[in-house]
Amino acid sequence: MSGREEKIDQYCFACFLFPPNDQNFYAAVGQTFFGEQPTPPTSIIVADLKREYTSWKHVEGTHWHTRYNHLVNYGAGYYSYLYAKCFAATIWLKLCEEDPLSLATGSALRLKLLQYGGAKEAADLLNGLVGGGGGGDGGIIVRDCDGGGKVPHTTCLCTEMNTLRNQLMNVV
Repeated sequence: MSGREEKIDQYCFACFLFPPNDQNFYAAVGQTFFGEQPTPPTSIIVADLKREYTSWKHVEGTHWHTRYNHLVNYGAGYYSYLYAKCFAATIWLKLCEEDPLSLATGSALRLKLLQYGGAKEAADLLNGLVGGGGGGDGGIIVRDCDGGGKVPHTTCLCTEMNTLRNQLMNVV
């Protein structure tokens, strides 16, 4: 592979790990609107998020988000892959990283997670799988949200993303 092809591959990998800011902005809008209920008017929330995540200037008096069908058609369910990434990162770091192919790791996955199928609450299964894992979170992988619902613990995903970013920076 030529140096140019390698740089292109690295760029594509970086875009995969860290999507362009407009996608981060859209995700932040969706998660804010569909997460715990915000208190300021939606136009103020959108203006604040736009300033935080993009280089676009907010035009006062505009309400583009009222015609942004992504919020109606996709909803927060679209972002469930982020929950899955949090769960996977936590399970990997707290259970699998040391020896992912060991009998103990496989048995823990089978006995504490898989064997119940849909007979137990997913949050209880996930918390039981990594329970008591330390790290200041008491091994909690999913917590209850004040407004109802469940929220994943994000520390392990952030750790994993920082590791990947550092690896990428060393390659480039």
